[in-house]
Amino acid sequence: MWMVKSLFRHRMLILELVRRDLKIRYLGSALGFVWTIIHPVLSLAIYTVIFSLVLRVPMGREASTFSFVLYLFCGLLPWLTFQECLSRSVVCIPENANLVQKMKFPTEVLSPILALSGFIQQLVGTGIFLAVLVGSGRMPGASLLLLPLLYLFQLLAMVGLGWLLSSLYVYFRDISQVLGIVLNVWFWLTPLVYPIDKAPAEFQKILALNPMSHLVGICRALFLEGSPGSLASWAYVAAFGAASFCLGMAVLKRLKPDFPDLI
Repeated sequence: MWMVKSLFRHRMLILELVRRDLKIRYLGSALGFVWTIIHPVLSLAIYTVIFSLVLRVPMGREASTFSFVLYLFCGLLPWLTFQECLSRSVVCIPENANLVQKMKFPTEVLSPILALSGFIQQLVGTGIFLAVLVGSGRMPGASLLLLPLLYLFQLLAMVGLGWLLSSLYVYFRDISQVLGIVLNVWFWLTPLVYPIDKAPAEFQKILALNPMSHLVGICRALFLEGSPGSLASWAYVAAFGAASFCLGMAVLKRLKPDFPDLI
């Protein structure tokens, strides 16, 4: 696991570049890091208006707008981070060509930097969501202590897929366009704006193959139901995170030597 050792060895570099990424993201902005709070809240408001007030789609145990807000926000938290991480990671190698072409620069840190940067924003959104739950008298149960483990599996998947996509992009520049289509389809194949049990039986089988369906389902179980979720879903998400990480690491290791000549 040379790459894991490399990430640990360069941990201070990663943290510094994560800090710089967050700073540059809002450079020149009057509100600065506050946009980290505004973005998830604004996205939540838009989806809430469309699917709850306009289309009047009831969600959760209560057929009310507020239960829909909780249901939707809980699913969007991991999905938006996952989507942003992959969208940014796919082009991270050519965007940092000046660093990658330096023999001593560890290219493997680029994907973890973007994953951690997005993950920090997800944690801010999680804090907002917890505040809303507590303020509405819906205190999460002890099962919420499993949340760090779930987030770890999510982080492993984002880093691994980031390595995979960014490595392939160096060779096939159409990857970024294909990814946009895949993420759009993936969004609707994840039960974010509809409950999985309302889908046709045949479609539910397809949804069950989607690891993000299981990750979102566990999130909702932890936050909204006070339960740990199903063991099968945990196993599926853990396998997805581990497999993505190992696959991405193997592909990056194989293709990395050619990056300086191709970008």
